[in-house]
Amino acid sequence: MTNIDTVGILGAGAWGTALAFNPHKAGRKVKEVAREPEVPQAMSSGFGNPLFLPNVKILAISSSCDVTDLSDPDTFLAVVPAQYS
Repeated sequence: MTNIDTVGILGAGAWGTALAFNPHKAGRKVKEVAREPEVPQAMSSGFGNPLFLPNVKILAISSSCDVTDLSDPDTFLAVVPAQYS
């Protein structure tokens, strides 16, 4: 059985951010890729995801708009809206 230390999430809307919360809370490193540049800016400032998941504080989740940041996760979730898949 493989240890899951890093979780990669493609999609940083409400659902992607909500799914990122559980592995983050369990002590896993989470890397999230967003389409909107406002999301990584807010996440890196400690504001969580006010664009799609307001009033939920989520800290220490690495977020960017660069899909190559997801090159090495132990597991991967694709959580993009149907209109963009």
